[in-house]
Amino acid sequence: MDGVTREIFDNINIFIIENLSDDLKREINKQIVYICYGNKINKTYKMYSVNSTIKELLERYPNDIDKQKGFIGELLVNVLVRIFLKNFSIVSPFFNKEERASAKKGFDIILRDSETCNMWIIESKAGTVSKRSDINKKIKERLRVAKNDLSRRLCESDNTQLWNNAINDVEICMNDSNEKDAFLEILHDSYENGTTSDKNIILAGTVFHKIDEKFNSCLLYTS
Repeated sequence: MDGVTREIFDNINIFIIENLSDDLKREINKQIVYICYGNKINKTYKMYSVNSTIKELLERYPNDIDKQKGFIGELLVNVLVRIFLKNFSIVSPFFNKEERASAKKGFDIILRDSETCNMWIIESKAGTVSKRSDINKKIKERLRVAKNDLSRRLCESDNTQLWNNAINDVEICMNDSNEKDAFLEILHDSYENGTTSDKNIILAGTVFHKIDEKFNSCLLYTS
């Protein structure tokens, strides 16, 4: 896609957004309502139009700079998954179900693998390269934070609300069908019987940096 470069190394996908190209803007415009509200939404209703959705998106845009980075980072991950990872469907909305200003209380993004019907969880973290760091160090640091944060929440003794929110996300994103029922069974089973090690997890790190700074993908394989 014009404006976006994709590199694949083993099970690692690297996306470099070089500019907000017409192709990328068209894709965002096509997907933004479904990203924010879920695929079940009826776009013929005025409140779910593209303009109304963008207005609501701006209402939810946080004032805190660090939260702004996380907000944009997770939104970009939603966009890129829908464009490039065609074997996955996103079954969770970007908008939380609580008040506009409240933090999201569920998983960042829930995926359904269309080939295996398995559930995948995306944990997203974003940040900016500082004067004392570089893009390679920052992306590894963001991925490490994502891993630790998700592991902590999955291992909490009482994480019922976490899984309850995930179930509610799927309920509002998937049309009633045998596939939906089967996926909800997977969610319930993951809550009741699963451990951290048996989850399908994708860690997503977004780093904002000067376009002339280059990322060395080989450094992802070093500690």
